[in-house]
Amino acid sequence: MKKSIDAYLKTKKIALLGASDKKERWGNTLLNEFEKIGYKVYPINPRIKKIGDRDVYANIDDLPEDVELIISATNNSNTINALSNVSSNKIKSVWLSKKLKTNEEIEEFNKLKSEKKIELIAGPCPLMYINGKGIHKLHQTIHNIFSKEKY
Repeated sequence: MKKSIDAYLKTKKIALLGASDKKERWGNTLLNEFEKIGYKVYPINPRIKKIGDRDVYANIDDLPEDVELIISATNNSNTINALSNVSSNKIKSVWLSKKLKTNEEIEEFNKLKSEKKIELIAGPCPLMYINGKGIHKLHQTIHNIFSKEKY
């Protein structure tokens, strides 16, 4: 999995499902951290029109161009709904920042993977990959000690 993550992150262009205008929310943290290091981020949230001076897209189909990677900062149910409604092959991979917890979620994502021809990255924190400093480096180290998959 690390090889595909690295390949997607080299594109420097992502969409962020569940982007937020609230500073304390995960969707806002991811948006700011990715932009801080030079990524073009397309925020997606059907309830918001703008985050600061950034346009926010209501859904994946509204994105102005294809992106290879969507990072989800929302719950898995919202992610499943958003992906189910995609009418095109705009995306190649979806990175869930929340682990799949139920058999129903696993079944739904496996169905979407097959139908939409997307790769699924589930669980590891995106910030471990883009910001190997401070708390994120510690997070990566702890993950590598206790996880079967090393990053």
